[in-house]
Amino acid sequence: MGAITYVLTDVLQLLKIVLLCNCIFMLQRKRKVSNVIVCFLSMLVVSFILYSCVSEAVVFVVYIVALCVFLCFLYDEKKHQLVFVGIWIYFFVAMLDWMFIQLFYMLFIELNYSNVYLVELLASIFSLILVSIAGKIYKNKYNVGIKSIGTVKLLLFSILAGVDAFVVTGLATILINDYEGNHKGIFFVLFFITIIGIVIQLSSVILLIISRDTYKEKDKITQKYLNEQIKHYKYLEQREQDTKKFRHDIKSHMQVLSTMAKEKKYSDFDKYMDEINVRINNFGNHITVNNGIVDAIINKYYSEAVRKGIHVEVTGMFPNICHVNAYDLCTIFSNVLSNAIEAAEKSAEKKITLVCRYTDTNIVVITKNTFKDEGQFAHSKIVSTKKDIEYHGFGIENIKEAVERNNGMLDIDIQHSNFSITIMLGNEEKENENCSSRRYGDVSQ
Repeated sequence: MGAITYVLTDVLQLLKIVLLCNCIFMLQRKRKVSNVIVCFLSMLVVSFILYSCVSEAVVFVVYIVALCVFLCFLYDEKKHQLVFVGIWIYFFVAMLDWMFIQLFYMLFIELNYSNVYLVELLASIFSLILVSIAGKIYKNKYNVGIKSIGTVKLLLFSILAGVDAFVVTGLATILINDYEGNHKGIFFVLFFITIIGIVIQLSSVILLIISRDTYKEKDKITQKYLNEQIKHYKYLEQREQDTKKFRHDIKSHMQVLSTMAKEKKYSDFDKYMDEINVRINNFGNHITVNNGIVDAIINKYYSEAVRKGIHVEVTGMFPNICHVNAYDLCTIFSNVLSNAIEAAEKSAEKKITLVCRYTDTNIVVITKNTFKDEGQFAHSKIVSTKKDIEYHGFGIENIKEAVERNNGMLDIDIQHSNFSITIMLGNEEKENENCSSRRYGDVSQ
């Protein structure tokens, strides 16, 4: 009986670690069911072997090594990251189990029953239930794993969890050794509530950290949106001034051209006409898709692409009335175009095409760019080549969130050296829609 409960406890612990990797850390899984089966069967074998081992140090080392091997077998992440995540989760789960062990140990004392392995198994089952519930809630609320919060914050959180485990252990020791009376049932309930409160506290800390980091990222996007608007209106203002100046001088230019034509100075006439055409073309180099904020973003990145020697083609238009709010438009276009430029700059052909289309109820945006294959799409997964990879995951996740908010769809297609992303957004009027989200259809007209 002891061997069975021991093995089941180890298997449940591995299950909790996998759940946390999937739902909380959101590690990239290898899409093979056989890998999962092999890992759990291997855990059964390892656990049976460790059950008969006397040295706790050997048990600990073998278990950690086996855990790291299993994670590398299950997930498509960098090996050193998997080792760090695996060890961190192991200690966190161990502290969580330890708190519930104290709870069930007190209960078994009250029932005059003693079975260490059964206590550990019940504690493991109870913590598994909590981990499953917390993981599901977290995954439904956030699209970014807690690995994005950074190592320092994880270590500080670990210290907090360790302190909580120490407090629970001390409290359990006091209740078991120093209390005598008829109200142990009440104290047991209070102890249970204390542990649940600590679990809620730890969960709240993680949620607050993630919420703060997510808010910071969205605040950056908001600031980017405002800056793009300011630049766009400055550009329009400057263009209007240049147009007025040219219009003021147009009669003089016409007189000069007329004089040259009468004097048959055709060579000078052609040169002068070329200069005028250059000025006219400069007035018309503003790209517009019939939406103010999108125009601002496209023109910014268009200028950047031209400076980097990238050929850009923009075709199509937005509808006159756009129900997609400016925040989401900025999120989508700024991330899509910045990624396209970064990829196209490294490619041989250096080309980007952007197509905007619409129907009565939808807006479709198709962006294609060339890229140089540097392993970005290994195992059908987009891998960032940026140095700040820890925070780069926000880009694609923010695009997905914006698409979901507008009842849309996102599709990515990779063929040879061409990357294509198709985004469809719902363009139907929403309840309590802010009027400001509709006015961007004619800003640049």
